Amino acid sequence: AWRRRRFSVTIPLVATLAVVVLLFLFASRREEELIRGAFDEQAQELTAAIRASCEAHLEALHAVTLVVSNLPAVDADLFHSIVVGELGHRPGIQALSWNPVVRHAGRVAFERAGARITERDAQGRLRPSAVREEYVPVLFVEPQATDARALGFDVASEPT
Repeated sequence: AWRRRRFSVTIPLVATLAVVVLLFLFASRREEELIRGAFDEQAQELTAAIRASCEAHLEALHAVTLVVSNLPAVDADLFHSIVVGELGHRPGIQALSWNPVVRHAGRVAFERAGARITERDAQGRLRPSAVREEYVPVLFVEPQATDARALGFDVASEPT
C-alpha cells in the first residue's frame, strides 16, 4: 500500500517541480531578454547623443579652422572675436586653441615674434622644448583667462 501511495505522491510532486523549474527558467530568460533590450536601447541613445555632441564640436573646429586659415594674419584679439561665438553656442567646449605647426628651422623666428615653445619635464614643470623637427605650440587659446598657462606649450611633446 505504501508503495502505491509513494508513486501517487511522487509522480505529481516531481511533475509539479519540473513545471516550476521550467517556468522559472522561462521567466528568467524572458527577464534577461527584457533587461538586455532596455540596455541596448539606452546604449544606442547614449551613442547617438555622444555622436551628435562630437559632430557639433567638430563643426565648431572646422568653422574656426576655415576662418583662421583663410586670413593673412591672426592675432589674439582677432582669434578671440572668431571663437567667442562658438564658445557661447557650444557650452560643452571648454576652450579652443590655435596650434600651428612650426618647423625647427622657423622656431627662432616664431620665438622672436614673442611666442615661446615649451614642454613638461619629468616633474611636470614647463621648460623650453627640446630640439625636434617640428613643434605644435599653443599660439592662441580662448578663454585665455582660464588657460593662459597653455600658451606656447608644444602639444606634440606629450606622449600619445
